[in-house]
Amino acid sequence: MGRNCLSFQALKFRSMAEAPEITRGPEDPIEHDRISKFGRLLRKSRVDELPQILNVLMGDMSLIGPRPDYHEHALVYLNVVPNYASRYRVRPGISGFAGGRGLC
Repeated sequence: MGRNCLSFQALKFRSMAEAPEITRGPEDPIEHDRISKFGRLLRKSRVDELPQILNVLMGDMSLIGPRPDYHEHALVYLNVVPNYASRYRVRPGISGFAGGRGLC
């Protein structure tokens, strides 16, 4: 889910084995068993995020902003987390505001 709560397809290199359907809920941990060895390298180096530059060029994302959410998970968060909808006033970013380093 991106700006104005509209869906878009975030482009990434595949780092996980394909699943027939997404069954992970918003509170479930990441399915580490599906991450390939090469995928671990892509994620650690953050190279898996490079294709999202195309999302920036298409206007779906910006370089910095709140990370995009999986649409079904975002619908849950919108109903549970106060003021969560405010994050959808801007385009989602490749790098979150805190850079994913736990600075906040």
